Amino acid sequence: MSWSDGDTQNPRTIIVPASGSLCTANFQQELGTITVQANPSNGGIANGGGSYLCGSLQQISASANNGWTFTGWSDGNSSNPRTITVPSIGATYVAAFVANLTVSKLQATLNFAKNNADSCTVKARSI
Repeated sequence: MSWSDGDTQNPRTIIVPASGSLCTANFQQELGTITVQANPSNGGIANGGGSYLCGSLQQISASANNGWTFTGWSDGNSSNPRTITVPSIGATYVAAFVANLTVSKLQATLNFAKNNADSCTVKARSI
């Protein structure tokens, strides 16, 4: 905020001359910065960051790379895309991604050392 004569003091006290005076207040709308990040960075891309008018509605979104899945935002919301209200202090939203696990081989060890064995254990491991 500034005045028409360039002064930025607020509040401001002025002495009005006998001939009168005109003071005009100049206002600017406040901007808030939205930061979006991906975690881990190779898991995908987060979109929608930038500087926007405070109080405005903005859309952010996350796109997973091949082999990854989007699991949610750092504030616990899992909507994607989602609309946020830009706060005056700005905000950071981190998109979380997890790697998709593909088991290409399954190895099983069965031990029937006991007669009448009624259970066995199978474990998957990446080999």
